Amino acid sequence: MAHKEEPWHSLLAGATAGAVEGFVTYPTEFVKTSSQFGGQKQKPLDIVRTTIQTKGITGLYSGAGALIIGNAAKAGVRFLTYDTLKSLLADREVGILDRECSRV
Repeated sequence: MAHKEEPWHSLLAGATAGAVEGFVTYPTEFVKTSSQFGGQKQKPLDIVRTTIQTKGITGLYSGAGALIIGNAAKAGVRFLTYDTLKSLLADREVGILDRECSRV
């Protein structure tokens, strides 16, 4: 039988993945939102340059906390749900999904 992971491992792995994903992609979202609501037409690199000059590099992460927390929670629950369902549908003797359950 395969080794059973603790549920909190899945939750922690998903939360970490979601937080990192949110942190890495947030500056792109910041630039997109700034271009939509800025009032003037600016190229994305001009928005980045202006933001860094006026607010520093941390200006690109203004408001990132809510997105990072939300992504972490969403990914944590997704990983936990996936691993829980996978273990519930697994063949008890072999530890992998049996043919019938894999069609679900």
